[in-house]
Amino acid sequence: MGFGETELVTTRPEVTMDVKDYFVESTLRDGSPVILRAIRPTDKQALQTALQNLGSDSRYSRFFYPKRKLTDRELKFYTELDFERHVAIGVGLIEDDESLPIGIARYIVDDADPTRAEVAFTVADEFQSLGVGSLLLKHLSLLAVKSGVGKFAATTFAENEKMIRVFARSNRPMSCETADGMITVTIDLLTN
Repeated sequence: MGFGETELVTTRPEVTMDVKDYFVESTLRDGSPVILRAIRPTDKQALQTALQNLGSDSRYSRFFYPKRKLTDRELKFYTELDFERHVAIGVGLIEDDESLPIGIARYIVDDADPTRAEVAFTVADEFQSLGVGSLLLKHLSLLAVKSGVGKFAATTFAENEKMIRVFARSNRPMSCETADGMITVTIDLLTN
């Protein structure tokens, strides 16, 4: 995700902030300092490396098959965003004035219902259960609501308890639909 090139300055999300310039400092549950920032076209190689470093279970949970590499077309799709209908942010762990990519989240607005978006998360194996997913959901939700998106939906394997917990911990109204071993979780971003 190319986080090492980012100058570390504290910025707070504001209503007037351009989503493409989103940048915030925060901390994980264990107190580790992190940055959250918008994904850029220059993040292609870092995204490819991050996928290759994911464990097979994490890759399978994210892509529904054991994906090993992203194609050039996929890299373009995942990093060259319009920040209106397709928004993505990454989390980087701050170490020695550099930032190690540890997670990414994105939403894509539903063509049939622009108030609803499909959301997806990927968190590096060694940083799961430290609040990375919850942090990504919180910040992605802020950006979505400012853009008129009121609901997030995610489809995953019914046994993907970590993802379901991320949504449950958001303390937002949540509904679940299960079919054929898959679960679609929907949360309302406008109601607490």
